[in-house]
Amino acid sequence: QTCALPIYSWDFGNRTAVADRFMYLPNLGFCMVLGCFLEYAMRTTKEKLRSISLVIGLLIITLMVFYAAQTIKLIGIWRNSVALWTHVLTIYPDNIIALKNRAVAYVEEGQLDKAIDDYNQLLQMRPRDYKNYVNRGVAHSKLRNYEKALADFQTALSISPREYGAYFKIGRAH
Repeated sequence: QTCALPIYSWDFGNRTAVADRFMYLPNLGFCMVLGCFLEYAMRTTKEKLRSISLVIGLLIITLMVFYAAQTIKLIGIWRNSVALWTHVLTIYPDNIIALKNRAVAYVEEGQLDKAIDDYNQLLQMRPRDYKNYVNRGVAHSKLRNYEKALADFQTALSISPREYGAYFKIGRAH
């Protein structure tokens, strides 16, 4: 939802890297080259070069205003992890990484019911991903829904018997 000249996102199936935040650094070199050219053009006495430097100067100012406006627009999206990942999910609704990261952010913020909803969605998309069972079980444990937590940990172990963290979490849930 923002303009970025070289890239906005790379789409690798379900692994999408939303890259608007990566645009500042690549544009730094471009702006430095333009600035060096502008300084050179201002030092020369030729009238033609001065008019070109004026146009480039206006272009730089326009780009700076545009990027400032985009940054102000995106501040609301970048205010916290839940807002960021929710925004990504509005653009890419089936993005598993964004959904998983939002679930983790919900857990960190104590919004455990919303985290469980996200883990339920993840498990519908990938029912054999044992880590989502473990993470949902942790959320259930924090809500003191120990029976559901134990069921999730047991399911994770049935998928991946070497998931030693699940054994530890079962012990804590008892």
